[in-house]
Amino acid sequence: MSAYTLFLDDSWDITLNSDGKIKTATEAYAIAQNGCNATRLFTKDAYFDQQKGIPHFDIELGHGIAAVPIIESRIKQALLNVEGISDALAVLDIQKDRILGGNAYITLTSGETAKISF
Repeated sequence: MSAYTLFLDDSWDITLNSDGKIKTATEAYAIAQNGCNATRLFTKDAYFDQQKGIPHFDIELGHGIAAVPIIESRIKQALLNVEGISDALAVLDIQKDRILGGNAYITLTSGETAKISF
Protein backbone atom coordinates (compact mmCIF):
# COMPACT_ATOMS: atom_id res chain seq x y z
CA MET A 1 0.00 0.00 0.00
CA SER A 2 1.36 3.42 -0.90
CA ALA A 3 1.42 6.35 1.52
CA TYR A 4 -1.25 9.00 1.02
CA THR A 5 -2.28 12.02 3.10
CA LEU A 6 -3.53 15.59 2.81
CA PHE A 7 -0.79 18.04 1.84
CA LEU A 8 -0.19 20.62 4.58
CA ASP A 9 1.41 23.99 3.84
CA ASP A 10 3.95 25.87 6.00
CA SER A 11 1.10 26.95 8.31
CA TRP A 12 -0.02 23.31 8.72
CA ASP A 13 -3.21 24.03 6.80
CA ILE A 14 -4.75 22.15 3.87
CA THR A 15 -4.34 23.73 0.44
CA LEU A 16 -5.96 23.48 -2.97
CA ASN A 17 -4.34 22.29 -6.17
CA SER A 18 -4.65 24.05 -9.54
CA ASP A 19 -7.98 22.28 -10.17
CA GLY A 20 -9.46 23.66 -6.92
CA LYS A 21 -9.42 20.26 -5.22
CA ILE A 22 -7.79 19.52 -1.87
CA LYS A 23 -4.10 18.88 -2.49
CA THR A 24 -2.70 15.52 -1.41
CA ALA A 25 0.77 14.11 -0.84
CA THR A 26 1.92 10.60 -1.69
CA GLU A 27 4.86 8.26 -1.19
CA ALA A 28 8.00 9.65 0.49
CA TYR A 29 6.59 13.14 1.05
CA ALA A 30 3.46 11.72 2.69
CA ILE A 31 5.51 9.50 4.99
CA ALA A 32 7.78 12.41 5.98
CA GLN A 33 4.74 14.61 6.65
CA ASN A 34 3.19 11.86 8.77
CA GLY A 35 6.49 11.77 10.66
CA CYS A 36 6.24 15.53 11.24
CA ASN A 37 2.73 15.07 12.58
CA ALA A 38 3.93 12.32 14.93
CA THR A 39 6.65 14.58 16.38
CA ARG A 40 4.13 17.37 17.08
CA LEU A 41 1.44 15.21 18.68
CA PHE A 42 1.09 15.36 22.45
CA THR A 43 -0.45 12.40 24.28
CA LYS A 44 -4.25 12.74 24.60
CA ASP A 45 -4.44 15.26 21.72
CA ALA A 46 -5.52 12.79 19.04
CA TYR A 47 -9.30 12.63 19.25
CA PHE A 48 -9.71 9.05 18.04
CA ASP A 49 -6.56 7.54 19.61
CA GLN A 50 -5.55 9.39 22.75
CA GLN A 51 -2.73 6.92 23.52
CA LYS A 52 -0.76 8.19 20.51
CA GLY A 53 1.61 11.07 20.97
CA ILE A 54 4.55 12.10 23.10
CA PRO A 55 3.84 12.60 26.84
CA HIS A 56 5.63 15.94 27.12
CA PHE A 57 3.41 17.22 29.94
CA ASP A 58 4.12 14.14 32.05
CA ILE A 59 7.90 14.11 31.89
CA GLU A 60 9.85 16.66 29.85
CA LEU A 61 8.37 20.13 30.20
CA GLY A 62 10.04 22.28 32.81
CA HIS A 63 13.19 20.17 33.12
CA GLY A 64 15.45 22.26 30.87
CA ILE A 65 18.45 20.90 29.03
CA ALA A 66 18.55 17.67 31.05
CA ALA A 67 15.40 16.53 29.26
CA VAL A 68 16.86 16.85 25.72
CA PRO A 69 18.08 13.21 25.48
CA ILE A 70 14.70 12.00 26.77
CA ILE A 71 12.83 14.09 24.21
CA GLU A 72 15.14 12.89 21.42
CA SER A 73 14.43 9.30 22.41
CA ARG A 74 10.67 9.86 22.52
CA ILE A 75 10.67 11.63 19.14
CA LYS A 76 12.66 8.74 17.64
CA GLN A 77 10.13 6.25 19.02
CA ALA A 78 7.21 8.31 17.68
CA LEU A 79 8.85 8.37 14.23
CA LEU A 80 9.50 4.63 14.28
CA ASN A 81 5.79 4.09 14.91
CA VAL A 82 4.94 5.78 11.60
CA GLU A 83 4.25 3.31 8.81
CA GLY A 84 6.99 3.55 6.19
CA ILE A 85 9.79 4.75 8.50
CA SER A 86 12.45 2.16 9.26
CA ASP A 87 15.01 4.28 11.14
CA ALA A 88 15.17 7.71 12.74
CA LEU A 89 17.54 10.01 14.57
CA ALA A 90 16.43 13.16 16.41
CA VAL A 91 18.97 15.91 17.07
CA LEU A 92 17.63 18.70 19.28
CA ASP A 93 19.03 21.89 20.71
CA ILE A 94 17.71 24.60 22.98
CA GLN A 95 17.64 27.85 21.06
CA LYS A 96 17.30 31.42 22.25
CA ASP A 97 14.52 32.04 24.79
CA ARG A 98 14.39 28.33 25.80
CA ILE A 99 12.80 27.28 22.51
CA LEU A 100 13.50 23.67 21.62
CA GLY A 101 14.32 23.06 17.97
CA GLY A 102 16.26 20.69 15.81
CA ASN A 103 16.02 18.09 13.10
CA ALA A 104 15.04 14.50 12.67
CA TYR A 105 16.66 12.34 10.04
CA ILE A 106 14.51 9.48 8.83
CA THR A 107 15.11 6.46 6.64
CA LEU A 108 12.08 5.12 4.83
CA THR A 109 11.46 1.45 4.22
CA SER A 110 12.14 2.19 0.53
CA GLY A 111 15.69 3.28 1.48
CA GLU A 112 15.08 6.99 0.83
CA THR A 113 16.14 9.47 3.48
CA ALA A 114 14.55 12.74 4.57
CA LYS A 115 15.18 15.54 7.04
CA ILE A 116 12.40 16.92 9.22
CA SER A 117 12.99 20.31 10.86
CA PHE A 118 11.15 21.50 13.94
